[in-house]
Amino acid sequence: MINTDRSVSAPSLPPQAAPEADVVVDPGSAPALERRALFESVVTYANDVVLVTEAEPLDADAGGPRVLYVNPAFTRMTGYAPHEIIGRTPRILQSSATDRTELARLRAALQAWEPAEVELLNVRKDGTEFWVQLNITPVADETGHITHWIAIQRDITVRKRRELSLRGILDGTSDLLVVLNEGRITAVSSVCPRVLGFEPDELRGKPFINLVHPTSRAAVQAFVVDAAVHSVGVAPTLRARVGHRDGTWRWLDLVAADLGGRAGADVVISCVDVTDRVRVEEELAATNERFRSAFDDAPIGMAMTSLSGRFLQVNNALCALLGRSVDEMLSLTVLDITHPEDVAHTERQRQALTRGSHDSHRHETRFLHSDDTVVGILHSSSVVRDPQGVPTLLIDHIENITDRQAFEARLQHQALHDTLTGLPNRALFMDRLDRALTTEGPDRVALLFCDVDRFKTINDTFGHHAGDLVLTSIAQRLQSALRATDTVARLGGDELIVLCTAAGPDEAQATAERLRDALREPIAVSGALIPVTISIGIALSVPGQSTAEQLLRASDDAMYAAKGSGRNQYAVHDEVHSENARRRLLVQASLPHAIDRGNSACTTSRRWT
Repeated sequence: MINTDRSVSAPSLPPQAAPEADVVVDPGSAPALERRALFESVVTYANDVVLVTEAEPLDADAGGPRVLYVNPAFTRMTGYAPHEIIGRTPRILQSSATDRTELARLRAALQAWEPAEVELLNVRKDGTEFWVQLNITPVADETGHITHWIAIQRDITVRKRRELSLRGILDGTSDLLVVLNEGRITAVSSVCPRVLGFEPDELRGKPFINLVHPTSRAAVQAFVVDAAVHSVGVAPTLRARVGHRDGTWRWLDLVAADLGGRAGADVVISCVDVTDRVRVEEELAATNERFRSAFDDAPIGMAMTSLSGRFLQVNNALCALLGRSVDEMLSLTVLDITHPEDVAHTERQRQALTRGSHDSHRHETRFLHSDDTVVGILHSSSVVRDPQGVPTLLIDHIENITDRQAFEARLQHQALHDTLTGLPNRALFMDRLDRALTTEGPDRVALLFCDVDRFKTINDTFGHHAGDLVLTSIAQRLQSALRATDTVARLGGDELIVLCTAAGPDEAQATAERLRDALREPIAVSGALIPVTISIGIALSVPGQSTAEQLLRASDDAMYAAKGSGRNQYAVHDEVHSENARRRLLVQASLPHAIDRGNSACTTSRRWT
């Protein structure tokens, strides 16, 4: 409801600042003229747009309030000359893509005759879009009656693009990113629960420093303040302990860079969890100190080697690691037991040490066991110098990291595959689809979007564990029906999708038939035979034109068309049918709200024949 009382709590500008308003002092007096000249100079030469409109009308149907004045900055910002906007509504600047929530806030403030600050997406005269921060204030005369609106507009396109870009990074990154403004957390990437146990919403608005261990707070505080002088990619790293939700402390390597142009504002902190690495480093340091005088009994492989790389002394752990005797080891060099593919790199590192370029070095490499199996090694070397500082020999710490490397490989696999079915997940599938579209040439790419029919009934009837077994079996059967060059992935829930390269309409439909045939036999789960069918939507690329998202949406639309035809069907994408389906969904979604608001009307017609 519009507040028609235009005199309620309406702020008044000083007489010299109100356009066309009566001034209290003699307008011909010298002070009044000076103030007027000062005001006009400020408005004329301001970088921000100053725009004055009538107080009414407010509703969009009446066109909105008309513009009475714009300063020169308006032309610089929008491309419109004053005569092209004066007498018209400023709504002509609004982009159709602007945030509807912001528009609703603006309308509510106007209807309440209150000031407002919103961020809108506008369109210049040349059709380009730009973001503005709009501050609008009602102006009242000496009786308190509102006569005008004054709007101050500032171009914030650069900031908004940076914010949108940052949001894209936060949504897509696998690292923990924390965005701060004045020391408080404004945004966190989605991996936060995995690293610190907190959901992003739990941390927003809280001081980041409160998460830091008390012994690290001073260093972190200074580190964040210094972020203003660093850019992303070249900033130094600080290691600090940060609190986990379970009460433990995690070691994080922090890299901070300022994104807002002033210290403390819009600082992004990249956090890498190095807790395990710190733990290993601490354990290694303690071990080295503890067993310095007990070389032969060290729990990890140790050796003294000459500058040429020949073993001079080895311990029992190293011999056991490589399955060789002490005498055999002393007859060999480091390169003799190094994997052929790692020899060149290993030799470069050794030469850097022996020539004095470095005092120590650690790198991952591979050694050869006596039975020719490969052993993953973390090889640490330190230079021992004589009193004159000349290198004499090397102390080598040789640690078996085969299990860790295998674990990292499993983690990499899990990051790109569905944990239930073992199929590629959405990230890996979209990467393969993008690659296929980039390299498709004259050949077409086909997507087959598969949705298990009535899967909820299976879960409700047999339980979710049985449902998981059914999904796993479906995945295996679909995989067995495809070519080696095809990819089947699980997008989530009961949705699977197949990528076929070099596939025309006939091949795509033939593939759909094979997928349906693969599920003709019921799936046996816990003694029950469960019949399963799928609905398949087919979408074919247009070489050089189709994008991954377009194909995915088209195949999804086609799948719903197949379901609408009775399930256990496949359908080829039809844009007209998809558009009609989307319209129906929009009507279905908006109908309950229209009924609640009392805005619905039902019209019927009868055709006489």
